[in-house]
Amino acid sequence: MGVRVWVALAVYVGLLATLGTSLYAPDVTGRNDGTLMAVLVLAAHVGIGVAVARWWVLIVPVAFGFVAFLLSEDDLATLLALIVAVPGALLATALGWLAGQRLGRDALPVAAAVFAVAVVPVAWAGAETIKRSNAPHLPAAVQRQLPIEESLAGDCEKEAASNPRMEARVRVLVRELERNPDALVTYTYYYADGPEPEPRDITVRELAQEVLVDLEANPGCRTELRRQIEDALDS
Repeated sequence: MGVRVWVALAVYVGLLATLGTSLYAPDVTGRNDGTLMAVLVLAAHVGIGVAVARWWVLIVPVAFGFVAFLLSEDDLATLLALIVAVPGALLATALGWLAGQRLGRDALPVAAAVFAVAVVPVAWAGAETIKRSNAPHLPAAVQRQLPIEESLAGDCEKEAASNPRMEARVRVLVRELERNPDALVTYTYYYADGPEPEPRDITVRELAQEVLVDLEANPGCRTELRRQIEDALDS
């Protein structure tokens, strides 16, 4: 294999290795759906396909899926994700391979440009990590007043009943959204069938989004509290 192929493989492995870190936690927090990670994966596979432009490059996305499954702590969730991700990565690689075959000597700058697209999510994640490392945490006393430990969507059959405690927590959340939307709070993610609970530092804005995601999964649940949070996020 030539130098171009080895360099392309090194760049490809380096890009995808970042997925095994916590860099992309903000990309799946709140209402974020992992779009940037999907862009990275697809662009990396198109790039490797263009750069290598040989039939055996189609083995690469399959190997990617196999390694990702082996390294995962949550086998079931990873398997479900890979059922979607690997075919998409395989298609992206095949398109890159065909483009590389057609481009010939011009394949190298095109591959470099595609890899540059894959670097964008990495750069964003790095910048977000630096930003959060310098962001202040809300005082513990304030965090205890936020809807962190309990779900606002709980006991929805009691929607009509007044719940002063929940209403007070929403008032604090709305207040902190106005004062300190980028301040950090410690929020614990619980998984029904997967890893152990995962404490993670998220922003007040992301906490509000997590609360809305919870409420949106229960249509008609606590509509007034939901409206207050939506108004605060939109303001």
